Amino acid sequence: AWTAAGEIVYLQAESVVSAAGSTAILVRQDAATGRVVLNPRVDGAREAIFDLQDRLVAELVAGLRGQLPAARPEDTQSLEAYEACSKGLLNLQEESQESIDRAIVFFERAVALDPGYARAHMLLGAALDLKGDYLTTPELSERALVSLDRALALRPDSAEAWRYRGSALVTLNRDEEALAAFESALARNPMDASAQSGIARVHFILRGDFARAAAAYERALVLNPRAGWSALQLAHCASLLRDFPKAEAAARRAIELQQAFLSGRAGMALVGAHMRLGHAWALQGRHREALEAYAREVEFVRSVEHALRARIFIELHARIGEAHLRLGEAGEARAALDLAIEAHERRMRTGADDPMSPYYAAGAHALRGEREPALACLERAAAGRPRLTAARAAIEPALETLRDEPRFRTIVDPGSRPA
Repeated sequence: AWTAAGEIVYLQAESVVSAAGSTAILVRQDAATGRVVLNPRVDGAREAIFDLQDRLVAELVAGLRGQLPAARPEDTQSLEAYEACSKGLLNLQEESQESIDRAIVFFERAVALDPGYARAHMLLGAALDLKGDYLTTPELSERALVSLDRALALRPDSAEAWRYRGSALVTLNRDEEALAAFESALARNPMDASAQSGIARVHFILRGDFARAAAAYERALVLNPRAGWSALQLAHCASLLRDFPKAEAAARRAIELQQAFLSGRAGMALVGAHMRLGHAWALQGRHREALEAYAREVEFVRSVEHALRARIFIELHARIGEAHLRLGEAGEARAALDLAIEAHERRMRTGADDPMSPYYAAGAHALRGEREPALACLERAAAGRPRLTAARAAIEPALETLRDEPRFRTIVDPGSRPA
């Protein structure tokens, strides 16, 4: 939102409904510092939640120096549907596998209670795609598109729905359509940091273009300095570009946000920040410092129930093993690499064959001198994310022993495949 003076602020509305009554709260934060500037709160009867929201907007406008765009009312008048959607959103933000499943149940309840509830359709699509992405189940992301298209049919001007649609298309490897969806989101809301992050993800995950991805993640962080996933992925892209000052700064920002969530102070669930800092250090030959960062990530991962926990475990232990190996600590290296490979094989047996895990398993096998399983894992990764796998494999130190293999060269340069 903007004030008349051109100041950019972030607004977060929260409504709490209980048997005793209802409360609507709005938190306004300065874009640059995150400092809470205004925190209006209104209380009333349980049945009056929508009236409370109108009063809250009035207090907000009174507290700002200029004019804000008129607030759009909640697109349901069903208190039960609103309550189910609110509970679903709380669960979705936690991002554990169990909480995502609960979120889907609540959003399905909300749309059953009010089939015209656009926001509930949109969030149901977001939850289905999140589960589809984490479990590598494209059928769920296809279902997500159905819900998101329903939301857009009800509210075609919703930047948020266009952005979630873009995310589902990324999951389904449809890069051109995903970019078009994110651009539609930005056309409706130029300040949508998550849409900028979505554009970055297309360039990173689907196209292996680290420079364009990093630039888009930086734009997302300008729009929202508390965008933890953008900081995390900026650190990864910058490390791959060997821009280590930028990688370290972004990783430290992600660590701050990761810890803020764990402490309950603020933010979304985030995992992997310490690992990204360790990766930047390892690429500079600072392997002992990298191991210290990886150890902090191990402790953090043990403390949360994030849906990406199993994937993070594989990459983390592959990187731990590599650091020990570079330091000449063969026993410790072998133990960590064994854990990475065992975790990947366990994940494969459950059917969760995402393209990221086999990439890190390939590195673990290569570091153990096992060329055949390393190449098999790398080919599996390339089948799911060909351009990202090619771009990373070409510069990944863990895979250097494979570079004389024809199969490796085919992965890195598909044009070299024999006719």
